[in-house]
Amino acid sequence: MNQEIINNLYEFWEYIGKKIGRLVENDHYKAVSVVESDWPDKVFSISPGKDSLSEIIDLIQGKLLPNIITVSKPTSLESHSHSKLFLKQRNMALNLKTVEIQSKNDEKIQQVRTKEDALNFAKTASDAFGYKVDGNIVYLVSEDTSKVQIFSYLQNNEYFGCGIVFFDSNNNVGLHMIGTTPNGRGKGIGTKMTEKLLWEAKANKSENCVLHASAMGENIYELAREFCESGKVFFVHFRDIEGQGGRFHETFHDNGPTDMAKMLEIYYRSGFVGPIRPDHAPTMAGESKESRGYGMTGKVFAFGYMKGLMDARNISYE
Repeated sequence: MNQEIINNLYEFWEYIGKKIGRLVENDHYKAVSVVESDWPDKVFSISPGKDSLSEIIDLIQGKLLPNIITVSKPTSLESHSHSKLFLKQRNMALNLKTVEIQSKNDEKIQQVRTKEDALNFAKTASDAFGYKVDGNIVYLVSEDTSKVQIFSYLQNNEYFGCGIVFFDSNNNVGLHMIGTTPNGRGKGIGTKMTEKLLWEAKANKSENCVLHASAMGENIYELAREFCESGKVFFVHFRDIEGQGGRFHETFHDNGPTDMAKMLEIYYRSGFVGPIRPDHAPTMAGESKESRGYGMTGKVFAFGYMKGLMDARNISYE
């Protein structure tokens, strides 16, 4: 089943590449190379052997291929000093005969059918995962519903969740990009979306289903708590980012994916005693670009936002 899991993922990316006309393939690898989106910009389906990887890395350094390589085993890259692991793919296979889904009907889950739907899905997915998803790509991929069905979770005119189901050539079904926006978390939306995709998989009379999920790294809240409780934190640079790996940008402190109020409370409750500063803040209109991230206007906002969060949670800053 492991190879079928990998095949489903790779076939999905290959399908996207063909639909948008951005698939690169030869005897050594395949790649989907896009400029306007972080998804699914990557190299995959690499033939075994050190020479193939060396060729790919050389092309990446020459900016001729995407700088994300997907391999089935991280050890494949150990001998290449120019590579590093920054994201793990977690997968789970299910026999659909053992899965019972009560109902597919949830009027809040809507299928992407129009260009506007695709743009809304892309915005939701970008907010959920922290990397850029292009609505034009989503729209092209959504056209053939016998291969791909794409869904958004809409409640009170606000989008909170997303998910994709992909039917591969072996009649295995892949569940992809199940995510919720920061405002939608903790409400069971991810579970509802998963159940909807599973219902569609069973309706397709597929036997096996694969859930694909990305794990960029440690749970930042648990990691902060662990480090503070063990006395390993001495100075906090308080900021947030959107993106992953080598592709990210800093956000305003109130506009990133992290629950910054929760982080401050973790520092306080877990015994951190020391200085904390907002570090960088986006450069504002009219400020010099010579010292990006250190403009006074953004810093004033950042300090005020931090103080407001601490006051609201009765966190002492003296």
